[in-house]
Amino acid sequence: MTTKKQIKWLLQQLADRNGDLSVVGPFVVVKPLRHVIRTISVDRTSSADYPQFFWSIGHSFNPFTSLQGICLEQFYLERGAPSQWSQPGMADAFIEAAEQRILPMLRKVVNIADILRVEGERSHEFNSTLQYAPYQMHFHAANGQLGEAVAVLNAIKSGHWSRTTGRRRDFEYATDRLGPLLLAEDRDGIAALLHRWERDFVEWGGLEAIYESTPFPIELQPPA
Repeated sequence: MTTKKQIKWLLQQLADRNGDLSVVGPFVVVKPLRHVIRTISVDRTSSADYPQFFWSIGHSFNPFTSLQGICLEQFYLERGAPSQWSQPGMADAFIEAAEQRILPMLRKVVNIADILRVEGERSHEFNSTLQYAPYQMHFHAANGQLGEAVAVLNAIKSGHWSRTTGRRRDFEYATDRLGPLLLAEDRDGIAALLHRWERDFVEWGGLEAIYESTPFPIELQPPA
């Protein structure tokens, strides 16, 4: 089975060549971390000799986020390239795929608006997950689009989205914590809540060294 030591070694090879990357567990994270999480990761498979590779993007102000972002999207090395630990050149093939195909896509995603228009390898699968109602509330709230956020809130309450058992807390945090602030048009309260969720994630992940606290778009808008 692929070991943690192998994963760390492989990711460190990539990070050593790219100054804007930091290794965090089985991930390399694109720096700096502001409101957007951008990672490449390596995971195990049922075969000891075969690793698998993923990229991910997410928003750091999601109260239940992780370094996996919104979802993990798998990518593959070039056809015919060595893809097993036992094959010479596998590390080089991984680095080439990451540097030529994945990192350019991740580096374009700098702010919240960029999350909503990701273009690249398997981006259509990623973009489909953005329609998840709690995420839509997060994005609209952060952007100061209170009317749009309230519309999603009302749709959730009317049952247009299912509060699935496995992700019930996503909906509860969106409706019970963010929702009242939206209905009150409390822009300061909304920003404070999003910052608190973001800080909780940074502290949980031990990411303080690469984190840069920045205002949300809602904080930069003139008073209504």
